[in-house]
Amino acid sequence: MSASIFYRTDGAYDSLILPEIIDEMTMKELTVSRKFYADIRSRIYEALAFSLETAQEAMAMVDEFLAGGEPLEREVCAALAFRMIKVELERAMERSRRARERAKIRRQQAVTTATAQSKPAHIATAPLSEAGCDADNAVEIKMSRRERRALERSQRKRMKLRRLDGH
Repeated sequence: MSASIFYRTDGAYDSLILPEIIDEMTMKELTVSRKFYADIRSRIYEALAFSLETAQEAMAMVDEFLAGGEPLEREVCAALAFRMIKVELERAMERSRRARERAKIRRQQAVTTATAQSKPAHIATAPLSEAGCDADNAVEIKMSRRERRALERSQRKRMKLRRLDGH
């Protein structure tokens, strides 16, 4: 994973190029947000501006940790930089895990809502006793607008009565 890091005159590494590195990693591999990863990366390269190798080792430790492993001890400065941000990494990983769970639930609810909406509410199944047939031959009867409105009024009236009764 080589990247172009530019050396600025003030002694810090410019990390504006780093989104190309993040694009190499898929979001499935990256257990934190891209924004957080880019922020951590730029902070490490700025903090360890005195040695590009040390900064690369620190980022290797971060990448190993984000991949789910315990990073191997490397150079002292790299290990120190990693340990200083380890708690932040853990929080970000947990935050991203919860966000993915919420997204999964939203996707599942969207699918169930879409399936529920595939059969409109104004289409009713005729009772078997009225239709004079068995369950295999059940027919769907579309309610007229007048019938739908009457049904809605009666449902609202029942709800209002329930609220008044204290249920």
